[in-house]
Amino acid sequence: MKQTNRSMTPWLRVILLVLLAAILVLPLVACKKEKETVAPATIEPTTTTTPAETTAAPTQPEKEIAGYNPINGLPVTDPAAVSTRPIGIMINNIKTATPQAGISSADLLYELEVEGDITRLMAVFANPADVPEIGSIRSLRHDFIDLAGAFGAIVVHFGGSYAAYDQVMIQNTDHIDSTNADYAYWRDATWRSSRGYEHSVKTTGENLLKAIDKLGIPDQNTNGNRAWFYFQPTADIVPASGGSAVKVTAPFSNYAVATF
Repeated sequence: MKQTNRSMTPWLRVILLVLLAAILVLPLVACKKEKETVAPATIEPTTTTTPAETTAAPTQPEKEIAGYNPINGLPVTDPAAVSTRPIGIMINNIKTATPQAGISSADLLYELEVEGDITRLMAVFANPADVPEIGSIRSLRHDFIDLAGAFGAIVVHFGGSYAAYDQVMIQNTDHIDSTNADYAYWRDATWRSSRGYEHSVKTTGENLLKAIDKLGIPDQNTNGNRAWFYFQPTADIVPASGGSAVKVTAPFSNYAVATF
């Protein structure tokens, strides 16, 4: 029996060593499992985008053409613009009084020499209501009276030469002047200080319409709907598209064509 016990001693040692190793390894495995614990999966919410419906902007109906501007030939939608009496405004053109205000809105501009090398302008509007703030207004010269009379236009001026006033009286010309409607004008403070007293007078279409009404001046065009000039039909004209142009043709009439 003693021999048997001695022979089993090594096996017992092995078993004890294995058990001891197992005891030491188990906590390590447990820790590793804790560290390897996977976080629960999260489900991301899905969103579906629906394209917004586009609503077409309402189109404004085109206004019906009531006629054509008798001076520049352009179509107008206001019948009053055809039947209203034109107006011719005397505009300063001396260097000190430039740049002027409002003359780019005129339907027609006349330029005549009045004295020396000085010229003066007459801005013609088919409809007084279209006159913006304009100036500076200057005195009338007799040469312009007949030009305005060709359109049946009311003459607007601030003062005038003796010859001009004589012709106004002889021809009974309808006019709006500082002598009969000073309320239609004012002096621009900035122009007065920078350009001078005589180069500072302005007016507007609204002021002129009030003067026409107050003075009892006839305001209807006696020319009817007839154009003052012959205008070339534009149906067959190709408008400029913004590209490069080798040749530009501007037909003024059937026999007068300008080429650039």
